[in-house]
Amino acid sequence: MFPPITFYSTNSIPLDAPSRVKKELDNVLALQADLDSSSRVLQLARATIEKGNTSSSVLDALASLEHSHARLVTKTEALYSSLNVHDRIPELKDVSLEFVQILLMAWDLKINIRKRAVGSFFEWDKLDHAVGSKDKPLGASSVTGPLVLSKALLGTKLHQQTWKAIAKRQPALMAAIHKYNTYCEQLSQLYNPTWVIPLPAPLPTTLVNLRNDPTLMQDVWITPSTGEVPRWLEDIDVRDGIHALLKHEHCLEEQRRLGIEADNMCRWFGNELTAIQVALRQSESKFSHYQKLLC
Repeated sequence: MFPPITFYSTNSIPLDAPSRVKKELDNVLALQADLDSSSRVLQLARATIEKGNTSSSVLDALASLEHSHARLVTKTEALYSSLNVHDRIPELKDVSLEFVQILLMAWDLKINIRKRAVGSFFEWDKLDHAVGSKDKPLGASSVTGPLVLSKALLGTKLHQQTWKAIAKRQPALMAAIHKYNTYCEQLSQLYNPTWVIPLPAPLPTTLVNLRNDPTLMQDVWITPSTGEVPRWLEDIDVRDGIHALLKHEHCLEEQRRLGIEADNMCRWFGNELTAIQVALRQSESKFSHYQKLLC
């Protein structure tokens, strides 16, 4: 059984605010990317034109294009300001636009990954550990009689269909995880420690490791942390140490439990052995008594 689902909410802002801001930022960032491309083209055009003998009209036209481009950049910045990102998420007022966009995309994508992964885990759990009648592993049947073969064939078919459904959804889940890990790498490159926003950790790229990864159930932080960032949150070695300490404590607890169980079993075997010895001695004494009577 996989561990119970526990969602750690790290944000005090409305849950739908990041989604709305992300969609609007996507449009602004797309426009800004086009403007950056046109800026590079204008710079290349000016460098090429200035190398040759060009008339003043050409230079004036180029200057007019650059002026228009500068106005568009100003308008784009004004458009970004009109989104009121800092009013909706005032904690991000000092964070760069690109970092905010990637951070919100990672926040939204991880929610999607978690839903997909948990659905696959439930199907795995049903296939591997289900017991009883309707929850019996697909393909197994306790029915006896002429319907046994048809029941078994039906169960096998359902089993195959379930595995096909899992395998069909797995590529989309893996693609989403790879994309999320790319976002994590980009955030680490753009990160400024003064923002004090805990960076999201990449997710494992295999379902087995993903199932046992505790960070899957944690939200992506989209607000700065107050005070110092807890070491368990920012340092993977601390998290590994906590897991190792918990495993050590569980092992000691299991060792004590097994010791108590072994003592109980030895005590039970001792009682049973004593009872058998007493029974044998009583039967021997009765047998010898009967022999003496017969003689």
